[in-house]
Amino acid sequence: MKPISFATLLATALAVTTGADAAKPWGACGTGIASDGTDCPTGYSCTEINESYSECQKDTYHQLAKRQTNTYVTGPASGTNERWPVNRLAAEIPTVYNMFILGLDAVMNVAETNILSYYEMAGIHGAPYKSWGAGDANTGAQLGYCTHSSALFATWHRPYLSLLEQRINAHARNIAASFTGATAATWRNDATRVRLPYWDWSTNGGAMPAQLTQPTVTVTRPGTNGVPTQATIANPLYAYRFRSNRRTTDFRDTRIRNSAATRRQPPSDMSSNNMAAADQAVRNGYSSRRQNTYNLFGITTFNAFSNRAWTNGNSPSQFTSVESVHDEIHVVMGGRYGHMTWVEYSAFDPVFWLHHCNVDRLVAMYQAVYPNGRVTPQQRSPTYPRPTDSGNDDINTPLNPFRKANGQYFTSQDVSTASSIWGLRYAYPEVPARFSGQSASSLQTFTRGRINALYGPNSAAATRKRQVSDGSLLPNVAPAAKRREWLCHIQFDVKELTGHATQIMIFLGNYTSNPEERQFDPNFVGAAAAFTPAMNHMSKNVTSTVPLTDELEKKVQSLDDLLEVVPYLTKMLKWSVVGADGEIPLESMPSLKIGVSSAETTYTDGLPQFGKWETHYEVTQKKESGYILADDAIIGSTPAPKVLGKVADAIDALLPKKDDSKPSGTEDKEPASSTEDCTTTTAAPMSTSTPSVVGYAAAPVATPAIEEDADAGDYGHGRKFAGHRFMDHDDSADVPEHGKGRGHGYGRGHGDHSEEDAETTTTPEEVPSAHYV
Repeated sequence: MKPISFATLLATALAVTTGADAAKPWGACGTGIASDGTDCPTGYSCTEINESYSECQKDTYHQLAKRQTNTYVTGPASGTNERWPVNRLAAEIPTVYNMFILGLDAVMNVAETNILSYYEMAGIHGAPYKSWGAGDANTGAQLGYCTHSSALFATWHRPYLSLLEQRINAHARNIAASFTGATAATWRNDATRVRLPYWDWSTNGGAMPAQLTQPTVTVTRPGTNGVPTQATIANPLYAYRFRSNRRTTDFRDTRIRNSAATRRQPPSDMSSNNMAAADQAVRNGYSSRRQNTYNLFGITTFNAFSNRAWTNGNSPSQFTSVESVHDEIHVVMGGRYGHMTWVEYSAFDPVFWLHHCNVDRLVAMYQAVYPNGRVTPQQRSPTYPRPTDSGNDDINTPLNPFRKANGQYFTSQDVSTASSIWGLRYAYPEVPARFSGQSASSLQTFTRGRINALYGPNSAAATRKRQVSDGSLLPNVAPAAKRREWLCHIQFDVKELTGHATQIMIFLGNYTSNPEERQFDPNFVGAAAAFTPAMNHMSKNVTSTVPLTDELEKKVQSLDDLLEVVPYLTKMLKWSVVGADGEIPLESMPSLKIGVSSAETTYTDGLPQFGKWETHYEVTQKKESGYILADDAIIGSTPAPKVLGKVADAIDALLPKKDDSKPSGTEDKEPASSTEDCTTTTAAPMSTSTPSVVGYAAAPVATPAIEEDADAGDYGHGRKFAGHRFMDHDDSADVPEHGKGRGHGYGRGHGDHSEEDAETTTTPEEVPSAHYV
């Protein structure tokens, strides 16, 4: 009789007790990059026993080693350690960064059929549209598990990130176990500290860290007999290189299907990365993004902070969300064709994980500042396990497919506090684990200080001076200061989008005619990006904001001077919608509404506190897709006082009057008609006997012919001076022709002034200083 091996006996016994299926692909077994978590010591061979155990063998010694093939999310099995910015991690703790790179590379080299491979875990987010994990139902929906425009957006991604993090950590520890020599213990200790790093795109000018842009990286790894050996490998943060042809059947987009690696801002043939374009694109939106990031912490309800779904009556500041800020990074990283632009494929690009790690960090910081904030019921967004939008999601909705160690699904209840990250064995510099066991208020004060130091306005208009000791980011609370904040608020229905990579771009001035180059235009301020699936668009109104304040400060004398800012924005504010296939006509998005609002904002305790929001309908009422007064019912603000008519009245009051005592024939002559608009400048100082209100740059003239411009509508008179309109658009296409405007609200396009809008007399003394010629 043939002898029965020890392994066979073990396999038989364990199969009886666990019901193991011998045909089930349990994945690779052993040490090194092919490992899926088995910790066999150096020099031992590894044999698969069943789905939970491997047998480590050396000579006649046999040892069972448990490996993770279940899909429970517990966090790394090595204490609580901080996630760091990737550039600081590489510079300040290079040995931990080294082990992170080795761990990530190992995960990426696991066979793509393994449920704990990089391919399978990335595929949870979108394609290949299949169930993942034990017991998760196969619905057949052409959707991923990820939630967007949903109350669950912020909470769902937390266990998702932890799943990959614990696999990277397990591989890093497994590799470190093979080191020998005097430094072996150091490498093993550093491997236990491995956590996902993050990329904070709202600091350092938005620049991409070098760690994301270099095709190769030099690492130290175990060589012959475990001796630490340097080697240059493909950088796993630069791209994911697909290990099989599985993508050719799993992915439906032809370009993505044919690309052997993930791409950032690639050409249409997907032949290469364009890291310079990705870097420039993310830099261009920096000012607006940084202010948006700060504004997030002035939102007092978790749902409004967390996701972009529109709620009727929200104030302008609540049109932003951590999701809408996150959307922009996806689109600028991927460009028109790259993986990050697609909901379906974005998680395959390794920058996805550093990007979402930063989003999770902002969520944890918000939870520290608002410890009682919780997910509240909101209309469901379709996902793979729940493919319809009927009903609500709430704090107890399962966060499929992620399960806790007890086999139960995570819910938002499990991750609704800042301290929940410590339970998953990670922390952030702004939410450190040393506050565990302390009062919520102590962490709140600390985190507020960090928010203010990182993202608080650097504006000259914000009169408070932030002093941070020794250049570090300490929680110093700044004295109160005020600044008028200006922002564009944007809303639209995603159902009207026909593709992906859509951006609503905001400019202060004209922009290039080439849609592909608009994100690099010098007049570009920021964009609302639509990060939505390329297919299956269900009706959902979403919102975003593009703060204007920092850019306005470069253009005007005073942010508080409405007589200066409103005419400037009326003339210079422009927008364009661009998608992967080029320019998108505004008429194809009838739900699109873009408005401008401002509020005096106080900065206390490290957070913005917004005053009364006023919407400046004058700025947008004559622009296609612009807010008009009839839209007042859908936004939580009040109409701002009229400005343009007052400016015209002030100029009229300052101009010389006709002298009737002059002999006939000596009257002053009117200037020739001009089609040039008045331009923004600083007026020369006027006589002390004349109040300094405005300057008029034409040659000295007698009483000019002032016409009422019917095209201007009721809101503001839009007067013309001697044939040219004051501070209005020239022959711009975004000014509707007479009679073509929306005939409600301010009577746009009618030209019939209401009695309420009858011209009133305004003396120069009643009008603040403006600076136009």
